[in-house]
Amino acid sequence: MDTSNWPKGLPYPTSWLRGVALNVTFFGIIHLFWRNIGTASDIEKLATVAWFCQIPLMAGYHYVAVRLAEQLERSRADSPNTSPTGSWQHWKEGLAGFLVLFLAVIVTSPVADAIAPIYYSRSYYRYSVYIEDKALLIYGILSTIASAYLYYWKIPSRFNSLIVFCWPLINTYLKTQQLLYIPLISCFPVAAISIVVAVLASKLNLSEVFLGLGVFLVVIMWFFATVTAFAAIHYYGAHWANWIASWWPESFPGYNNLQQKKTQKHNASVSKSFIHHETSWKLAAHDFTVIIYTNVLSGIASIPIYIAILNELSSEASQGKPTETSEALSGTLYLVWTTIAMILWHFWGRKQAAKIMAATKAKATKGKAKTTKKAKKTKAQTPADPIEVELNQIKGELGATVMRPVRKTATSQQVLWEVFRSGPVGPYTKEQLRSQQKITAKTNVRRVGENDWTRAGEIPELADFLSSKS
Repeated sequence: MDTSNWPKGLPYPTSWLRGVALNVTFFGIIHLFWRNIGTASDIEKLATVAWFCQIPLMAGYHYVAVRLAEQLERSRADSPNTSPTGSWQHWKEGLAGFLVLFLAVIVTSPVADAIAPIYYSRSYYRYSVYIEDKALLIYGILSTIASAYLYYWKIPSRFNSLIVFCWPLINTYLKTQQLLYIPLISCFPVAAISIVVAVLASKLNLSEVFLGLGVFLVVIMWFFATVTAFAAIHYYGAHWANWIASWWPESFPGYNNLQQKKTQKHNASVSKSFIHHETSWKLAAHDFTVIIYTNVLSGIASIPIYIAILNELSSEASQGKPTETSEALSGTLYLVWTTIAMILWHFWGRKQAAKIMAATKAKATKGKAKTTKKAKKTKAQTPADPIEVELNQIKGELGATVMRPVRKTATSQQVLWEVFRSGPVGPYTKEQLRSQQKITAKTNVRRVGENDWTRAGEIPELADFLSSKS
């Protein structure tokens, strides 16, 4: 659509169509079912269901619209060939509608409530048919206008850019929460064992030496339980990533990252047992090291907070009731710990984990390089031409001093390829890639002996070969 002559500040027709389709389905679902629902909480649940229904509905609308547009383009004789739209684009439109509807309802709710407020008595809505339809109509019109402008301002794309920009921060925060809660969860079985040991010690009247030894063993058990939990997360997380990579569509975001992660040594070696998976245990030990450093640094930084908490506890004991200040101080402790953990992981822990992965990957690459070098050396030792050898022997017997160079027999050294099908598959010749593997320009391939995967369409040799396919 040519938008050069379109008035500025007025949403495009496509924005209006999206806004209308989005709000008609949303408020249509509510209007269809809310007469049979009485309580306010039930109506809120109905609105939530209608809101989530917009994801598949908008994806379906986009699919139908794209198919109609493709049919119209094909009917034109001078229309260029266009690549088909991937399924992710349809679901992306559904997620965009999900976000736009949420923002549009938030923006228009104060205005709509002022024009047509929703009256209810206690927990039951009391509407006349006229007031009910009028309020719903006003909400729908205002939300449609807001949705059209949100599409016009490309809010979904801007939100996606914001998510991409903030994703490293989000990923770091999720990692720090894992470092916080895994040790706490590991305390539960250890605490149960500690209670059993304490009960037995009290009944058997054990000495303080045995009690100290029991406390020491409990601490050791907690340490091993925490490290084992971290190792299990890394090990089974690699299994989970490999499983997702085996069916994740190429057109969806994150496909290349999943395939790259699957080829890493940590993910490629999960065929080993959990006990013998060296990388998972190294990463678990690294996680525990980050926890120790974080606890030491946060403990030093939180000394003033601990002093304030002790003062509040003493005041609570004198007053006989808890104060809100102690709860705020506890929240401050959590904030300090999380902040230090995020800074430590982002600037040090993440890089150390990458080094652990690179070290194990370097060992595997070194082994592959030795194997490739040995194979090339064996291939280079082709037998000499027997005719040339015999001629040189005859000339030597006749006293000739100049010998003919011994030429090696010509051997066809055809390039062999591997295909990525949930792991390396091959080797295959170029013709076998087409006939047996049915590769396309988006299929990941590599030459035998190489480490990196490349799409077939980005390799000139295979690109020309695939383009010549009849």
